[in-house]
Amino acid sequence: MFKNADDVKATLIFTNKESLYKIEDNLQNDGKSKLNMNRIFAGGDDIYYKNIEQQENYRKSSTFGELMLIEVESKKWQITQESKTIGNYLCYKAIDIASKNTKMKPIAWFTPLIPISFGPKEFSGLPGLILEIEIGKIIFKTTKIILNPKEKVIVKEPKGGKRLTYEEYSEIVGKAKKTVFGN
Repeated sequence: MFKNADDVKATLIFTNKESLYKIEDNLQNDGKSKLNMNRIFAGGDDIYYKNIEQQENYRKSSTFGELMLIEVESKKWQITQESKTIGNYLCYKAIDIASKNTKMKPIAWFTPLIPISFGPKEFSGLPGLILEIEIGKIIFKTTKIILNPKEKVIVKEPKGGKRLTYEEYSEIVGKAKKTVFGN
């Protein structure tokens, strides 16, 4: 199913203290909407925001038709000595050892040459920018990096919506699953 889905482009904009990740909109030429599992897996319509100074880390989502600001759980990384080059950057491998996915732990490739603690979606918390994430056969790859752009980067914090902890959101999802699928 993922092989037949279109590739998805996303943007991670950041300053020294905050970042914002979202999927770029794709226009449908034929007027027909289609389900793209890659788009959903890459974040769909959610917006991921992190501010190091204010210790904010959440995603804005309209799950179940209600706008919510859902806390993102911190990752627990195990940094390895394994390295590879991505573009012009030497990167090191880190494994999300706290991931609830027992079959395929997310793997991040980060570069300490860009010493900021951001990455795509909910992935952050390493001593360098995450340039690649592997979750099984799904791979998030950096295709372009613009450091010190000519125009000032402004990261706008997403506003609006009910604030929820990760646990509160998980409880809502659990109740919804029981309603739809039964016990």
